[in-house]
Amino acid sequence: MKSKKVKDPSWFKLKRYPHIGLPITSKSKNQVIRYITNPEKIAKHAFCPFIHTQIITPKFRKQYDQDGNILHNGKRVRLKPKVRDIYYANHWDC
Repeated sequence: MKSKKVKDPSWFKLKRYPHIGLPITSKSKNQVIRYITNPEKIAKHAFCPFIHTQIITPKFRKQYDQDGNILHNGKRVRLKPKVRDIYYANHWDC
């Protein structure tokens, strides 16, 4: 059976960043649009949990006094690391 072509909604965009599962391609796009615009299917859809990780990046900065003079002989001082929470979703849940 041949599938019916669906007009792309303005809000639907294919995502190219890392996800869990098989990516949605331009060939499967119509199937996805039909699925997510069907209220009965969305009401029964079991969303996958996010996979969570953290990227911790150390930060180093030169320090200056109130007059603008460099402290610690110009050596960089370790500051509080930057913590980024990264979440990966399933392609069907985006």
